[in-house]
Parts: sequence; C-alpha cells; structure tokens
Amino acid sequence: MKKAMESLLSVDGLRDNYRDNRILLVDVGASGGLAKRWKRVAGDVEVLAFDADTRACGGDARSGSGNGVTIINRALYDSEREVDVFLTRKQMVSSIYEPNYPLIRKFKKPERFEVVEKKKIYTSTLDKELKSRHIDSVDFIKLDTQGSELAILHGGKSILPTVFGIEVEVETVEIYKSQPLFPEVDLFLRQYGFDLFDFRPTYWKREKGRSYGGAKGQLVSGDALYFAKIEKVNDLLANKGSGNEKKKLLLKYMAICTIYGYMDYALELYEEWQELFDPDEARAFRQYLDRSVTVSRRMPSFPGRDRIARWLLRMYNVLKGPDRIGRSVKQVLGNTE
Repeated sequence: MKKAMESLLSVDGLRDNYRDNRILLVDVGASGGLAKRWKRVAGDVEVLAFDADTRACGGDARSGSGNGVTIINRALYDSEREVDVFLTRKQMVSSIYEPNYPLIRKFKKPERFEVVEKKKIYTSTLDKELKSRHIDSVDFIKLDTQGSELAILHGGKSILPTVFGIEVEVETVEIYKSQPLFPEVDLFLRQYGFDLFDFRPTYWKREKGRSYGGAKGQLVSGDALYFAKIEKVNDLLANKGSGNEKKKLLLKYMAICTIYGYMDYALELYEEWQELFDPDEARAFRQYLDRSVTVSRRMPSFPGRDRIARWLLRMYNVLKGPDRIGRSVKQVLGNTE
C-alpha cells in the first residue's frame, strides 16, 4: 500500500503564504489517540478530542492540552441530560448503550464487553461545546463512540453545515442494545450534503465455526468516510468574503482529500476554483499530484494481470486468517493508511 505523502498544506509554494492555515479536526471518542494518517500531518492539524471515559483521558481532569491537541473529558449526546454509561473491561468498547451480550458471546473474546461499572453521567452536545469555545466551523469530524454516533451528530446540527469531511464508525448489527445502525447514519449525513466515499468493513467469525471455511465472518461494523458534495463546497466557499479566504478554506479541503488518498477529488475541487490560484501555486499543486502517480499507471498492462492480483489477495487473506478476536483482515480506509 502506498504510504501517505506530505501534507498538501506543507508543500513549498503553499506553505509560506498559508502557514497559519491549520485543519480543525474534532475527534469524538478519542481513546487510542490520533490515527496514523493524522499523526503524519500533525503540524498542520489542530485537534479537539472528546472522550467520556476518564481512563481514555489520563485521569479525572476535565481537559488537558498539548502538541496541538486539546483533550476534553466530556460525554457528547443529542441533548444535555443524565444518562447511564456502561464501562467495559476493555475501555475502548465502553458505551452509553448496553452491550448486547446474547449476540456478542457468539464470537471470540466476549469478555471484552463485560460491564465492570455502570454509572450516571451528564451529557453535553457538540454544538454547545464548540460554541462555548467560540468555534463556528469545523473542517473534519471523526466519530468512534460505540453506538452513539448518530445521537452525537444530532447534537451537532448547527456545526454540520460547515464540515467538509466525516469519518464515523457504524454498526450493521446491534452490538449494543437498541443502537442506531448504518442505514440511519448514512441517511442522516446525506441530508447534510455528504457523499459516502469509502467503507472499511469489519467481520466477526462465530467462535464455534471459526475453523471452517474462509476468514470472513459476519459483517458487524465498519468505518465510513464521507466528504461534502461539490455543491456544498461551492456554497461554503461562496460565503467567504475575500478570494484569499476562499483559497485558504479550499486548500484545507483539498488537503483532507489527499490525507485519505483521494487525489482525484482534490483535483476536482481545484479545477472548480482554479482562478483563485496564482501560477506558482498552481504549479506547486500539479507537482504534488505528479508525485502521487499510482502503481497501476507505472506498471504496464499485460494479459492476466487482474487475475494474478485477485489470486495474490486471496492468498494474503488465507495466510493472514482471522485476528486474535476473530476479525478478518481489515482493509484500508481511503487510499492511504
């Protein structure tokens, strides 16, 4: 897999004029820290990280900050209210929703979901938390909250019209009791001008039949990647005053595309608004694109190439097999890790 290139915002010819032009990433369910793709461009990203579980925030402090990351120990939901939170043996699968044990115990390592503590917490909303910090727009949102993602999105209805991209974990079966499932999340986001760009599936294989058949079990969840439609981007840029402000915002959107390896969509955005760029900036962007030429273009076509590629992929999955908790091999979200 081709590794991520440098951030578009750090490219010579763009960096000097837009050094202060950092992407604002809201990371909800921040346990485990930033994803690798975002760590690689950390110098061009400002992160606001939320997590309800103090075990993910390093203690009982409400918030902390450093290295461009502000951590806030706050539970987000669709409104301000008191709710139960189910703290599980494995901290990363804790949720406002109760684990659906009759389903979970069919698969490997169900003890991960064992509830070790149930307590009351008071929730806030994404809109309220951002407003209290005088933030009126966000470039990208990542959501991984074990079932409560749709409720959190409902609590962010004021900010969503300003957002370019969203990465959200979704479930296709009720891992947690009465949780919303992927179709509901997808329908909601499409109403706010987002298109689904990619879906990285996770499969669980039933423990009793783990030795039989292929590595793939039941589709239970996935990571879905959404970008704003070109029409929404045009509206967002049209609302900016000066050409320079439009260009700074567009560059962030283009950079997010390249962070996930979608050079084609970055190019489409650029061509829609290319009059904003001077010749040196246009040249810098084109050179950046040229460095991302795919392997398929460099490798000549020959009879049977696709058949060989499919065979190699099957062999990889057979040799890799399910991981230690019974999941089949995970794909990469987007075109970069």
